[in-house]
Amino acid sequence: MKLFAARLARAAVMGVLAAGVVLAVAHVPAVRSRVVAWGLERLRSSCLIDVKVEQASYNLLTLSGRLRGVTASALDGAGVPFVRRVAFCFLFASARRWRLEQVLL
Repeated sequence: MKLFAARLARAAVMGVLAAGVVLAVAHVPAVRSRVVAWGLERLRSSCLIDVKVEQASYNLLTLSGRLRGVTASALDGAGVPFVRRVAFCFLFASARRWRLEQVLL
């Protein structure tokens, strides 16, 4: 029984360490910029909106994010932005759902 408890404790510690490494890697600036580029490309392809962002940040521990300096324009339009230099704060409810918390003009 002691051997099982020791193995279980070791597996729990390894799981926590692995989760910490994943969180640390997900917050590296290069990974952040790639995640933001992926999200902007998804907006471009699925919603036909061209979005440019000056600064983006997220925190996976609090499931929150912030976009600053957002400029958006329709792809089929004349390229005239309908959103210009706005900041958004949002919370993730899941991987596909999120809630807008604040819009700063």
